[in-house]
Amino acid sequence: MVNGGISLVANAPYQDVAYDYLNLYYSQEFQLRRMRESGIVSAIKTAWGRLPQKEKDGLSLGDRDFDKLLQLDWSKIEKDRAAWTERWQKEMK
Repeated sequence: MVNGGISLVANAPYQDVAYDYLNLYYSQEFQLRRMRESGIVSAIKTAWGRLPQKEKDGLSLGDRDFDKLLQLDWSKIEKDRAAWTERWQKEMK
């Protein structure tokens, strides 16, 4: 699963507030709420562990699935991303 992305913008105003937001977003409390209220599963295993089994049963991942998740290396992906996008656009017309 790939999240839509969340990033800090370099040299933007209010950097302290942006960091506060990131800390909130990745907190266990927010991730737990996000799973409960939106059905979007958190990849943060400790947040997942706080859900009762009854709530986990309705979500798309199970306890054993965390060992199957991959951490993407975005620095490597970015090297070829423009070419992949171009190829996609040509081949999917």
